[in-house]
Amino acid sequence: MPGFSLAQKINEVYKKNPNINCLILLNHGIFTFDNDAKRSYDLMIKYVSIAEKTVRKLKRKKIKQIKKYNTQFEPHEIAPILRGLLSENKDQKFILNYRSNKTLDYFINGKDVKRYSSIGTATPDHVIRVKPFPLIIKPKLKSSISEFEKTAKKAFINYRKKYLKYFEQNQKKVKEKKTMLDTSPRVIIVQNIGIFCVGNSLKAANIAADLTETNARVISSVEETSRYKFIPKKDIFDVEYWSLEQAKIKKEKKELEGSIVVITGAFGGIGTATYKLFKKHGAEVILIDNNKAKVDEMSKKLKDLCIYCDVTNKESVKKAFNVISSQFGGIDILISNAGTATGGSIAEVSDEILRKSFEDNFFSHQYCASEATKIMKLQKNEGCLLLNISKQSVNPGKNFGPYGLPKSALLNLCKQYAVDYGSYGIRSNGVNADRIRSGLLNDKMIKSRAKAREVTTDDYMKGNLLLNEVKAEDVAKAFFHLSISKKTTGAILTVDGGNIAASLR
Repeated sequence: MPGFSLAQKINEVYKKNPNINCLILLNHGIFTFDNDAKRSYDLMIKYVSIAEKTVRKLKRKKIKQIKKYNTQFEPHEIAPILRGLLSENKDQKFILNYRSNKTLDYFINGKDVKRYSSIGTATPDHVIRVKPFPLIIKPKLKSSISEFEKTAKKAFINYRKKYLKYFEQNQKKVKEKKTMLDTSPRVIIVQNIGIFCVGNSLKAANIAADLTETNARVISSVEETSRYKFIPKKDIFDVEYWSLEQAKIKKEKKELEGSIVVITGAFGGIGTATYKLFKKHGAEVILIDNNKAKVDEMSKKLKDLCIYCDVTNKESVKKAFNVISSQFGGIDILISNAGTATGGSIAEVSDEILRKSFEDNFFSHQYCASEATKIMKLQKNEGCLLLNISKQSVNPGKNFGPYGLPKSALLNLCKQYAVDYGSYGIRSNGVNADRIRSGLLNDKMIKSRAKAREVTTDDYMKGNLLLNEVKAEDVAKAFFHLSISKKTTGAILTVDGGNIAASLR
């Protein structure tokens, strides 16, 4: 094991051979050294090159592959199923990272993959990220999603039993009593499909995926010339449960860690404030907007996924949510925030304007909520829909009917989702905000609404019982509190500084 004992052993060997400049430690790696950094580096190149030349001389034989066959599903369709099965309880959530490429496909579709993938990782240190062995699922020929779900469920049960047995057997061999880690796999191999790597954050899932690709290359290379071997299970256990190793990955858990949050209308004032707040609490946030230039700009500035999507187009919404399922594994919270503000006297407004407003302010929410709900049902791990409605839904403003009418329908849509999907643990709540400076309520719109009410712009923005302007950050807080209120559904939270005419009850 790494540590003082190993250092003592190295010192003992070095004292007997003071002229050496390279140490190869069994099951650890290669170390070169010199008083000059450049010479030390050159020595590493020298000795690794010797190893490379030796390996090239070995006779190679390709790993035998299973037959390729078709299934009736895509990776984004099964990712939510796998994500749901990973959770041992409702509070435990994981992020999935799907990958498929030539190297991985060659590795996972080997006939003997169960043997060589379960022996151990390329280095002992990898075990803390990917566990001692992966979960392997072999879908049936032309299997449907429902058939795959049954196959996957059985595979998960067997995996947890295997990990429990591994823990119990090795726990007996150590002096210090250990507390078992969760039994969920960190690498899921689905033959003929690809790998799904697991983490409590997207970063952790990506690290697991990177290590799995490294393991695949190393193990495949060895299997082409001989048989892959690794340290004994007892030694793997010692590394996995070593406190110094676990300290590398253990951090204080944030409230929304492992939660996947999707925000539409993401680059407006409310969307931006909401993004910042949910990130602060540990969520993985996906930003959706219909401003392509802004999406391209923010994609370069942020590490988070930014997606261009026309939320009034059903196919565009489906495509976006398919990408989210593939790259994250599913969705926990939808914040449906997109919309436009359209005015006009209701008897005189054109049908085209009214219909367009319904597309922007009602159907866009329906399309997103529908796709999110389908994914949440596959996960079977609850979920939350949060809709940005408006005080207009209960308190119409003069010459603002084209905006208020779809918002009234949206309020009822919010309640309908609560009624229809509450039994699945899917909550549906809304926020009724008023007079929030944003892309929707810009300076021009503020002047127009103030004029309609015959007040100054300042009085219009502070026109509430608290005489205080309500800001985007206040709406973000409302979304956050509704997201963590696990026993609240069908509720509308008012954020308007006080307006009795707009109060629900």
